Amino acid sequence: MKPWELFNHIWKVDYKKSGFDLDWLVEVDNDEKKVRALFCPSNSNKDWFINIAGFLPVVKFPFLMCWGWKSVFDGCKGLILEELLREINLHPGYSVEICGHSYGGAESIICGIELCKVSGIKADIVTFGAPMPLFLLWSKFLSRAYLGNVVQYAHWSDCVTYCPPILGFHQVKAKRIGKFSFKGLFHPEVYHMSYDQEELYK
Repeated sequence: MKPWELFNHIWKVDYKKSGFDLDWLVEVDNDEKKVRALFCPSNSNKDWFINIAGFLPVVKFPFLMCWGWKSVFDGCKGLILEELLREINLHPGYSVEICGHSYGGAESIICGIELCKVSGIKADIVTFGAPMPLFLLWSKFLSRAYLGNVVQYAHWSDCVTYCPPILGFHQVKAKRIGKFSFKGLFHPEVYHMSYDQEELYK
């Protein structure tokens, strides 16, 4: 799928809900020969509580991560990784891709790292408008050893991609797209939802 098609797909699938309101899905794409894990963007008061209150970084050896997003993933890690690994084993030769928008993008990074910890499999990561779940450059650079190809699409005017707004937080590998507008930072309803626009990726 092209990036804008994948973004639309993330918004259209029917997710499972587990743990502290985490929406996720494991699917098999036989056309592209991929096993794909998808994570939904924020869609509940619980999600927004985690977004706002969960900035505190905690040590999850050997990484420093945002407590909120990591705790939510850990609450249903067994379910997600079990299903993901089952589909990987049932589809030898298929690549593994983990994707998400916004909140789901942060969870995608954490899922990819945890998958590698338990299986040695380095999944490719594609995110849109994701916040920064890793703390300190050490975590950012180390994460690259646990993941495959990482593309984190981040619009220059998308304020979410600069969150948490505290020095020291990082994405793994942001790919900035679009044009920067200071006023645009105050319009997330426009720029945070703009990743379905094909022209952004040209």
